[in-house]
Amino acid sequence: MKYYYFPVFVLLLSLMLIGFSQKSLASNRSNYSAATCRDEYNIAGTDTLRHLPAFSYPDTSGKRFSLKDLKGNRRTLVVFWASWCAPCRKEIPALKELYNQYQKRGFSIISISVDQNINAWKKAVKEEKMPWTNVANLPDDQNSIMDHFGIKAVPSLFLLDDAGSILLADPTLEDLRAALKM
Repeated sequence: MKYYYFPVFVLLLSLMLIGFSQKSLASNRSNYSAATCRDEYNIAGTDTLRHLPAFSYPDTSGKRFSLKDLKGNRRTLVVFWASWCAPCRKEIPALKELYNQYQKRGFSIISISVDQNINAWKKAVKEEKMPWTNVANLPDDQNSIMDHFGIKAVPSLFLLDDAGSILLADPTLEDLRAALKM
C-alpha cells in the first residue's frame, strides 16, 4: 500500500513546481527585462536617466534607420517584439490606438524585431498594419539585438523623451497613457 504513495507524491510535487514556475514567469515578464536593463545599462529606476544604446537597422524596404532618426519626437516608444510572440502581437492593437491618439502631439513608435526569419517578420508587419517604423537586424540572429540592448524577453518596451533618454522601461498601457497626457 505504501508503494502507491510515492508515485502520487512525485506527481503532486511535479505539478506544484510546474504551476509555481508558470506563475512566477507570468508575473515577472515585464519586470525581468526591465531589471536586466537597469542592471546592465543603469537606465531605469535610477536618479540619472540614460540613453538606449545606439543602433542602425534596416526597415522592411531595406532603408537604414538609427536611433538618431528618433530625435525631435516628444515621446518615442521603442518596442522589441517578434512575429512568433503571441503577447507581442496581442498588444499591437492597443499600441495602434495609442499611436493614433497621440501621434499629432509628437508621439512615435519604432518596433525592433528579434525575428530570425525575414519573411515571417515582413508578413507579420503587413498583417498587423503597423503604421510606424519597423526594423530588424536580419539576416543576423535575434541574439545580437537582444544582447546589444540587454533584452531577455519580448515584448520589451522603452519610452524615450525627445533627447533619447529612457523615461519608462516596460511600462503598462496605463503608464504609457499617463506619460503621454503630459
